[in-house]
Amino acid sequence: MATFVLPRSARAHTPGLSTANFVVRPGGEVEARLTFASVDVDVARSDPRGFLLDGVDVAGDGERCAGTFVAASPTEVDGFTIDGRYDCPADVARVEVTLYYLNNLPRGHREVARIVADSETVEAVLSGTHRALALSLPWRRPAPSAAQRRGRHLLVLTATFAAAMLALFVWRWRATRRRIAPHGK
Repeated sequence: MATFVLPRSARAHTPGLSTANFVVRPGGEVEARLTFASVDVDVARSDPRGFLLDGVDVAGDGERCAGTFVAASPTEVDGFTIDGRYDCPADVARVEVTLYYLNNLPRGHREVARIVADSETVEAVLSGTHRALALSLPWRRPAPSAAQRRGRHLLVLTATFAAAMLALFVWRWRATRRRIAPHGK
């Protein structure tokens, strides 16, 4: 029985799988790092600035954050990295990232995307059909809505009413037991 051993090229990055990491700093700055296998994104290598600024949207509380291209460089083995920065408002409560460039990558391409802010992290595998990810920031939770505040007030009012009704029931029950109890005992 003969066995053929053919050489295979070694890759440090799986073709068809890329990563997108976003780190949110207090004050609204978002650092972005996109890493691709070289076979996946020839267009990113030819125009990394345009690829980043046109293909990635970072929004803070629904408003688009201004993006800045920082650098692009090859990785150690076969990949390519693009770094960028987005300036969101300092009081941002929620950051959402949309990777529009996923529509232009080969079918079946997957992106492991992660947003990190202090101790909070959200991570998902994105594709051309699911390309957005969002994180509520731990240091700036959104204020409760008017409906949530009304709900809390209604809950407190209901609990107070239930406690008053229970106290009335116990008072009436004791009064009734005293009238029914025999007098000689």
